[in-house]
Amino acid sequence: MLNPLEIKCFFFKNEEIRSNQSIIKNICEILIANNLNFHPSLFERIENGDTLEEKINNRVHEKIESNYNYIIAYAGDAVVGFSEIKVDFVNINLKKTKAATVGTSAVSPRYHGKGVVRSLYDEIEKFAEENRVKSIVRTTWSKNEKQLALYFKYGYKEYYREENARGEGNHLIRFKKDLEYTD
Repeated sequence: MLNPLEIKCFFFKNEEIRSNQSIIKNICEILIANNLNFHPSLFERIENGDTLEEKINNRVHEKIESNYNYIIAYAGDAVVGFSEIKVDFVNINLKKTKAATVGTSAVSPRYHGKGVVRSLYDEIEKFAEENRVKSIVRTTWSKNEKQLALYFKYGYKEYYREENARGEGNHLIRFKKDLEYTD
């Protein structure tokens, strides 16, 4: 689905991302540009590396090694956002559930509020439906108010909370969106 800015999303399998240094570079640049939009910042939370660039590059490669696929959002030829996603079995309320696990999603700051998130969320749901998962699961921190608002806006519900997981007053929160199929 195209929005007024003609945002298009494409799914890249893990093995396609591994060999595409250009997209990896774009993902890293988006994360660097959004560093302070994460709570705590990516620089504070990523341990592996000395500079922000090293930390983010190492983190992206760790996610690729963890078999995440990527949904990449484009405006024209420019990469403007992404979501990490994979099918996994996760523990939801003490029950192993086939789910679409979403890692980090981020949008270039120049494109905040321009429909990129909606396009990414649509593609996440499409991926989940194609893989016939029961739920889409995501994680964030209680101090990340923008992300919390987006999760609620798009129908996600909290199912787990770990108090003070990122320091005093910053809780880890897991969300899910259950899917139902008629066929």
